[in-house]
Amino acid sequence: MKKLIVGILIAFCSPVNSCAQTVEILNASRQGWSGGIAGNYGIKYSITLKLSPKNCKLDSIYINDRGYKLDSKPGGNVERDTLQHALIINVGEGHHGGRDDNYNVQFPGQHVRHFEGAALIVYQYRSKPYTFIVKKMEELPPLAFP
Repeated sequence: MKKLIVGILIAFCSPVNSCAQTVEILNASRQGWSGGIAGNYGIKYSITLKLSPKNCKLDSIYINDRGYKLDSKPGGNVERDTLQHALIINVGEGHHGGRDDNYNVQFPGQHVRHFEGAALIVYQYRSKPYTFIVKKMEELPPLAFP
């Protein structure tokens, strides 16, 4: 009986059929900015993470009651860091003379799930959604553009 249980565990938890996904945050920061035309200001969020197994796909991120679709295509808001074997998420919001813009595609009118932490990352693994909470972000000194 023990051999049968061990065999089942090995079959279902082998590297091919991994039982767990891991998200490791290497760096998470937020940085305010202002400048340019009078009344322009915003916040840039940057999160560097390792996501395994490799076939996990980032879907979206929620920060400060705003949801952003994540895009890893060239020119998107997710970059690959080949030195660290990591992914870098860059999203933000900008306010320009009374009108709000976003660096990225925001989910219009969608209410965010409430969570405890600085950000909620949604990713897909084997066509199922999973979430990960970024507990805190480092506050970087604000940038002031001329």
